[in-house]
Amino acid sequence: MKKFLNLALMTALFAFSTVFAQPKIEIVGGDVIDWHDVKPKDNAGTEKLVISEVKPTCGCTTAPLDKYELAPGETATMKVTLNVGTSSGKVHKTIRISSNDPSAAMKVVSLKANMIRPIEITPTTYFAFNKMTVGSESSGKLFLKNNTNADITLSDFSVEPSNLKINFNGKQVLKPNEKIELTATVTPQKTGYFNGYVRMNTTDPETKILEIRCYGNVVESPIFNSK
Repeated sequence: MKKFLNLALMTALFAFSTVFAQPKIEIVGGDVIDWHDVKPKDNAGTEKLVISEVKPTCGCTTAPLDKYELAPGETATMKVTLNVGTSSGKVHKTIRISSNDPSAAMKVVSLKANMIRPIEITPTTYFAFNKMTVGSESSGKLFLKNNTNADITLSDFSVEPSNLKINFNGKQVLKPNEKIELTATVTPQKTGYFNGYVRMNTTDPETKILEIRCYGNVVESPIFNSK
């Protein structure tokens, strides 16, 4: 998702007071960029404004400026890109803009979006198996919700590795606004990092294949290794 943000440098006039020559940053349009509901598919002063740094708070956001020094009356454009990845629901990120404005050396711009996915996975978008031990069953639970106005059929379920089991088989129909529970269980046979997936086909045109990753760390069983 992309939007453009303008920083402007303009001459400010103050009645009945002395006007001091200094740069001042102003975000044209406000300090919040809000994409609202999304589906998958500035500077006011009388001196040169120098932007020393533009720093998003995470790697999922980019915000390059077309110029970093603005003369009075000049505007710079920032192209803001927010990659929401597999996120669902409300997303909030920020961009910190540092400049030589003596009254606001750092300006914070908020980025907001409400990511609406046809099939919403909660509370996380992956299975995280905790406290995995060799020979003991571990389980995880997620919920799938249909956010559309039509039935969505889930089918052709597959898992990796083969000892990963789920509670779905055959075909599963999700009614509009319906939420169903998906559970996954696995009994690991060796120590180390566990990595797998649950995959299924769907009749939703935006999500033809739904894949849910599985993660965990397997340790030795104290029972099997006791002396």
